[in-house]
Order: sequence, then structure tokens, then C-alpha cells
Amino acid sequence: MKARTLYALLALMLTFALLAGCGPAPTPEPTAVPPAEATQAPAAAEEPTQAPAAEEPSEPKVLRDGSLLDQDLSGVDPQAEMSLAMYGVARSVYSTLVRLGYEGDLDVYPDLAESWDVSDDGLSYTFHLRQGVKFHTGQELTADDVKFTFERLYDPAMASPAAMFGAFIDGVDARLEGNADDVPGIVVLDKYTVQFNLTQPYGAFLAELVTPSLGILCKEEVEKWGDDYLVHPSGTGPFKLKDWVRGEKLVLEANEDYYEGRPALDVVEIIIIEDEATGILKYENEELDIYGVPSAELDRLMADPELSKQIVSVPALDTYYFQLNNFSPPLDDVRVRKAIAHAIDRQAILDTIIKTGQLASTVMPPGLPCYNPDIEPYEYDPDKARALLEEAGLEDGFSMTVLQRSESEIVDAIVAQLAEVGITLEQQMVERSAFWDIAYKGQTDSYYLSWWADFGDPHNFFAYIWRSAPETEESKNMYVNPEVDELIDRAAVTTDMDERCELYHQIEQIGIEQDCQRVWLWHLETQRMVQPWVKNYYLPPTDVAFYYPIDIESH
Repeated sequence: MKARTLYALLALMLTFALLAGCGPAPTPEPTAVPPAEATQAPAAAEEPTQAPAAEEPSEPKVLRDGSLLDQDLSGVDPQAEMSLAMYGVARSVYSTLVRLGYEGDLDVYPDLAESWDVSDDGLSYTFHLRQGVKFHTGQELTADDVKFTFERLYDPAMASPAAMFGAFIDGVDARLEGNADDVPGIVVLDKYTVQFNLTQPYGAFLAELVTPSLGILCKEEVEKWGDDYLVHPSGTGPFKLKDWVRGEKLVLEANEDYYEGRPALDVVEIIIIEDEATGILKYENEELDIYGVPSAELDRLMADPELSKQIVSVPALDTYYFQLNNFSPPLDDVRVRKAIAHAIDRQAILDTIIKTGQLASTVMPPGLPCYNPDIEPYEYDPDKARALLEEAGLEDGFSMTVLQRSESEIVDAIVAQLAEVGITLEQQMVERSAFWDIAYKGQTDSYYLSWWADFGDPHNFFAYIWRSAPETEESKNMYVNPEVDELIDRAAVTTDMDERCELYHQIEQIGIEQDCQRVWLWHLETQRMVQPWVKNYYLPPTDVAFYYPIDIESH
């Protein structure tokens, strides 16, 4: 399959995630401890010698994180859902072939693969697995588990949104189409060696493998549990699922056999916090060890001499945008799309509602290779917006819909700003699952959304949130430009980073300056409140922290 057709197929697959009703993970029955046998006291009248006092058992180290979940997961299957919440859980339960740095850097480090070789032509990657690594259920990790994991990912019955990763592995296209039962490009060379053969060089392949969606699964356990694997996960990560109280929390416990050594923490409680006001109150009452930083509370928290010291903040690898349906009249007129871009006062929203971050002028956030600071943004200019609408024959304005999955001050502000130039934005509120179905099928005029880096390569932004699909097909990007597609495909197979950057800059000129495909809004900082007794907490720019290095001091 040509790259263009494959990306179109993957765009369709993004509309589906494996969702199953799940009950709480079973809790083992307590084991009764038999009573000790009574020992008769000696007959002698001498004073008994007092036995030494038993040592007090140390309190378990429990981390309570309220920053990850604002609603429950469907399960703990990394291939079933692509979200920051799933990534946060999967990064602790599963291990990938390679990983990012624990301290937040974007370098690629060995994980389950202790080393790897790349062929001179860039078409073969051979990974040498660590020996003796155990899944949480006791089985030893082998190359068969790696091959099984990726072939399951590309099974059309799985309909995994993460099937976009590894698209250039030989045989993936046939597997995705349902024309093959395996992926011949993934070869088990021996028990601890697996090779990936690509159809063409792919500069981001190694970086892509750090994605939590590509956590290696235990073949035996997945086949044993079938659809119920969602609530019976078995990875090789530093923590394993202990308990799941639906709608309340997930409880992870330390993996005693983790190959890098047992974690310092005994338990991680990932607590579901639906309301920010409740969350920050729990944090200040010391009921949470980690929580997010609500925008509405930022000024107060920064002014507090103690709480301000507990804020951890780093520039995030994210982009927030206002998506426009380039196929839906009158949004199919570039003048109308540019009018909307000029009608949104991004700086005002950033200053009054979000209160952190910086304006975006392109898909790429600062901090990634190929970021282009010279892109000219669409400045806030309501008079220019009205002139463009008049030029498009819409001097009396028009109405359009915006799709929402929850109430949003930001969307409310955009609605008010567009109204000032005569554009009526009708807010369409739907459930979370319906939102993704409608948005990914391009069945709305607009929506407000963000993209966070899965891995530290520009391909992750350009290919997955910008690449167009044929106008006759469903596409969440709601945009088609064959020239942009061709440039993205060329960049993907170019291994020289300078050459790739030049191609990406050409794409930006077309997609932003020429087509105004969507309105790029801002890049935010990722922030957490972290209690002073939490040590070795590193917040990465991808917003998904590792629990493994964390320790807790007595307090």
C-alpha cells in the first residue's frame, strides 16, 4: 500500500478504540494466619526475662496522584486508548523496547531491549532483549511476545488508534487491511532477538518506539483473558495493577521483580478527581501528594509563599488549536478561515483564562527539532476579519457549529469573540465517546483540541494531526492538499534532519500562510503541585511522568 492510502486507513482507524465494560480487578482473599501454639511458663520462680520488643513495621510508601484521571479508563490495555491518562498508567505497568529518560529528557534509552543494531541502509532494526525479564504473572519475556504485541496492534479487529505507529514496517498495510494474519517484517531471530524490517527508511522509527501504546504485552495472558484482558493487564513495568475501584481510583503496587530493581514506592493510588476545586482542596488538606494546577487558582497559588514552592512547571511539547472543517461551506473558502483566525484574541484568552504558556503560530512546539520561530502568526484584527468576510460575500455574517465534550471557558471566549465580527458559533455538547466519533469523522464545523507529543520527533506532529485524507473519506483533519501529503511522506523517509526540517518548513508555508487549515492557538506549560515530601519527581515535557524514580520521605 502506498503511504497515502495507508495514512488514510489509519485516519479511519483513529475513530475506533476498544471499549468494554469492566468491573474492578479482583482482590485476592485474605489468607488466615494460624494462631501460635501456647508455650507453658517455666515452673521456676525466678523473674522472667522480658522478650525484646518487636520492631514496628514501617509504614508503606503510598503515592496519591490526583493529576492523571478526571474520569475512569476503559481498561489498562495500552493499545485500546490513546490519551495522557492511559499513557500515565501504561508507562508504569508496561515497558517498551526503548524509553525516554526518567528525568524528562527526550533521548532514547534502552528498556526491554538492552541494545540494538541498525543496518547501513536504514531498513532493518535488530533488538537484543534483556534476558530473565518477567511479566507480572511470572512468564519470561521473549521475542515472541514482542512480535505478538505488534501484530495484535495491527489486527483490524483490534481497531487500535495506535496502529498509526510503525506504519513503514513491511507487511503492516496488508495486516491492517485484513489480508494477512501476521506481519512478515517482524522477525523472531531467536528467543531474545527480534528484527523489524521497513519498506523504506524512516527517520523517526526509534523515537516512535518509546510511545506507551507500544508497551510489550504477555502473549499468554492476552490469549487467556481475551476481551477481559482490559482488567487483567500483565506487563513488565515497575508497577502492577493491584485493585481498581470503578469511578474512584486505580491502585498499583510495586513489582518486586522489576528488572531495574524494586521501586522505592510500595503503592501508587491514581485517584479520579472530576472537579478542580475539589482536587486543589484535597491537595491543600494533604489528601493528595500530586495534583494539577487549576488555571483559576494559579494567581492565588503563586502568591502563597509555601504553595508557590510546590509548583513544578516545564514548557510542554503540545499545541492547542481551533480545528476548522475545510470541506463545510462557507469554511471551504480560505478567506473565511483567515477571518476566523484574525477574529480570535488569543493573547487575551491566554492572559485572562489560561494564565500560562505562549502563543502558537504553527503545529510545532518550541523544544522539538525543526521548530520554526519565523512563521508569521495571524494577529488579532477584527476589522480585517470583517473585511475578509465581506470579500467572501458574508458581510451579514453566518452560523457554524463547534463540537464540545465538556463546558469550556476557552470555547465560551471564542464564541464571544467570533460574535463580534458576525459569526455565530452554535455550541454542540456531546458525550466523550460521541465527541471522538463525530470529530474523527469530520462531521462538525469546528472543535477545540490539543495534541501532545507521543515522542520527541516532528513527524509525530506533522503526520498525525496535519496529514490530509481524500475529500471523499472521513478525516479528523478535515483538510486535503496532495502537495502537503507528498512533503510529509518525503520527510518521513528522509534520515537527514536538516533536509527534513526544510520539508517541514515548506509544509508550514502551504498549510498556514496559504491554506489557513486551522487556527493555531497556544503552547502551554505542563504544571503540577507536588508535596515537599515527594522526592525524585520529574515532570517531562510530554506531561507523562514516570513513577519509578519517585520516593516519599516520612512526614
